[in-house]
Amino acid sequence: MKNIYKASLLFLLSLVFIVSYNINLTQMFRNIKIKTKETLLSQRQNSKTCYNSDYKYKSDKLFILGDIGMYNNNLAKIVSIINQKINKQDKIILLGDNFYPNGVDNIYDKSWMYFKSIFKNIPKSNIYTIVGNHDYHKNPKSQVNNNYWSTPNFYYKLNFNKNIDLFFLDTVQLFPEHCGIHKKIIENIHHENTDALIYKQLNWLQTELQKSNNKKKIVFGHYPIISNGAYSNEMSNLYKLLFPIFKKYNVSAYISGHEHNIQYIKRKENNYTFNQFIIGCSSENRLNEYKKFCFYDMYDNKDNFLLQITDDNNTILNFINKNNKTMYTYKI
Repeated sequence: MKNIYKASLLFLLSLVFIVSYNINLTQMFRNIKIKTKETLLSQRQNSKTCYNSDYKYKSDKLFILGDIGMYNNNLAKIVSIINQKINKQDKIILLGDNFYPNGVDNIYDKSWMYFKSIFKNIPKSNIYTIVGNHDYHKNPKSQVNNNYWSTPNFYYKLNFNKNIDLFFLDTVQLFPEHCGIHKKIIENIHHENTDALIYKQLNWLQTELQKSNNKKKIVFGHYPIISNGAYSNEMSNLYKLLFPIFKKYNVSAYISGHEHNIQYIKRKENNYTFNQFIIGCSSENRLNEYKKFCFYDMYDNKDNFLLQITDDNNTILNFINKNNKTMYTYKI
């Protein structure tokens, strides 16, 4: 009888042990599943965060440099800043006077070595240029369709993104006699009468602006059409040519070099707002130059700058100095 009680007691204890083990095992698997789900969820969330962060980082950017032709330490600092910021789809725009004092003779000119030494880490496909008056001293044609940058012609259009089109002008053609670039110099280079050259370029500009009717339009030229600097009293002829076109086709901004400083000039006429940005001090600034008194326009000749344009939800323009400090910000 005692043996029967002992056997029954052992059976009951075994049953309790088995039930308890199963309960613990089930709970353990539940915990493993919960932890696995949390881990996968965390991984997905982290992946999503990284993607959004990367997307914001890759907003379209333009880096604009003016009058770089000194190839000095100031320019090296500016380009070093760009190297830290530039992405594959971004563009660098050079606003003319790419070589001081007299441009280049040909693609074998030794001055190209100075360019290569500073821009060595930036692919040709990211760099676009126009020519300035100093480039016309020798052979500006050698600065078109070469192995150093992506410049298809003396004036051309670039589709930057779905919001913005870019238009590049040869203002030396449009404004003969300025800064000693006489008609004969221009005609000898292009083998065409200056009046015909002006007519063809302006006709091209209006045709292309019309095609971009639903987009923001930014135009680049070497000469400004309004300035508070040394050339403030010399640009009226170019203003008369270009301002009516900018107004008619609602050009968002005109960006030029030539003056060795930075300026922002905003003018309103009827329902049109004209934005003139000047950036001509990426290698040299002139502290003692003439300045026209104007208390409501920005003017700074005390440092070297690049102009960065970022297009996300808004088009933001930042003047950044050679120490990588944003000094002025505008929205268009």
